[in-house]
Amino acid sequence: MKVCIGITTFNRAKVLRKAIESALSQDYKNKEVFVVDDASTDETPTLRQEFPQVRWHRFDTSTGYRTARNLMMTETDADLFCSLDDDSWFTTPDGLSQGVALFAENEKLGAVGFEILDEAQPSGHAEKCVHPSNMFIGCGHMLRLTEARKAGLYQKMPGEYGGEEKDLSVRLLDAGCDVVKFQGVHVWHDKTFQTRNIGQQHSSGVANDLAFAFFRAPLWMLVWLIPFKILNHLRFAAKFAFRNVGTMSEFDQEIRKRHGRSVFIGPAVYGIGAFLLNSVPYIGSRNPVGTRAFHEFIRRGHTSQV
Repeated sequence: MKVCIGITTFNRAKVLRKAIESALSQDYKNKEVFVVDDASTDETPTLRQEFPQVRWHRFDTSTGYRTARNLMMTETDADLFCSLDDDSWFTTPDGLSQGVALFAENEKLGAVGFEILDEAQPSGHAEKCVHPSNMFIGCGHMLRLTEARKAGLYQKMPGEYGGEEKDLSVRLLDAGCDVVKFQGVHVWHDKTFQTRNIGQQHSSGVANDLAFAFFRAPLWMLVWLIPFKILNHLRFAAKFAFRNVGTMSEFDQEIRKRHGRSVFIGPAVYGIGAFLLNSVPYIGSRNPVGTRAFHEFIRRGHTSQV
């Protein structure tokens, strides 16, 4: 099986280099590395000369990583798509080959999420273990492209960031595919602050999470699910504001230092408003998954962590 390792990037030339090197150094031979430059204005375009073996595409205006990933999954002739962010990389050279082996063993497998490490969780499990999951994380996962394309790839949401992985996951589950986490195969997520707008990302994530529930959940569930999610997002923002900084990860401490206690309160309210303005008027265009698939998505969320 051929694998396309796809990396979307915007103004992160320094960390992008490490992500590309990690992709190229994977010991699985039948692969291509595909980088989409989302209209970077730094030295990112110069990396094309440094990595001529990489397939490159550049947008003249920024379109967002959802569009970039869809382009890579549409334009490749690979069987599998492996997604890395421009600030993430495999910690060992055999991660890709182990992921391919899982797909070879299970033709019903639609998505594999790798174990993501970062400053908050710098070490992972040593033993390999595969278990059901309700979703994967964008910076380190693999998809079976035939099934991802049938499911419609990543679809438009109110915001440009957040929620697209769970939306594709629940559609894969609805199509009878499996979604698993591959514990013990590690991807490091550097979580650089470069080009990361915390408030904008959070408001977008809130809007998209609510839109996900609105468009995919069975109608009878919306009566309690949407209010529950709204309260949950407001509670998270308030909890962050009053949380003891000593209990936070270094990443969260840096967020507090840069943006203050109330960094998530305004964006949460804005995201709720964006959802109401952009989703509710289109209730007729809802495309919910089956009740069984949505229940399975929720059940897996309670019994596993991505």
